Amino acid sequence: MKQTESSPLGLYMIGIAALFLTCFLALVVLGAQTYRKTAGSQDDNYRTRAVLAYISSVVRANDASDAVSVRNDSPEGGYVLVAEDGSGYASRIYLHEGTLVEDYAETDAPYDPADAMKIGQTNLFEAAFVPEEGVLTVNADCGSVNIHLRSDAGLSDRLTAGEEESELADTPAFAIPNFGGSGEGGDAE
Repeated sequence: MKQTESSPLGLYMIGIAALFLTCFLALVVLGAQTYRKTAGSQDDNYRTRAVLAYISSVVRANDASDAVSVRNDSPEGGYVLVAEDGSGYASRIYLHEGTLVEDYAETDAPYDPADAMKIGQTNLFEAAFVPEEGVLTVNADCGSVNIHLRSDAGLSDRLTAGEEESELADTPAFAIPNFGGSGEGGDAE
């Protein structure tokens, strides 16, 4: 009988193929883990932005004279952001058991967190006016947002007791730029 010799070239080819297959599978696993981390980061970013964007939208939608206020009388003793719509009803945003919630009810009705709409998870919710700048600052553990109020009428009513009225209450919320080149702002003639 004739005996066949095994060629080292055949073993070399099998080894190369196994190495390529191993590298390919390692790249697939590495790519899947990277994608999972990136998608998770995007989801976290979306949730963070969604909470703050929702609060900003509620304030902007109700930004009128004396329509937006901050109270310190939530069911858990924290801040309540109240945005009245002029009909005697208001959107009230507050923290309840680690969840930021909004209820829409009569302005002075008792809080009902069980029927409130859940906005998002957070352990921190603070809201405060900065009257000198006409800004409502909202802080949550996902970040903070400064909402520049467009309506300056009634700004002095938002001041807490004992503070002086700022100069901002007598100035417009924005200045109209003059592109005519006369150097002074105002209406064009």
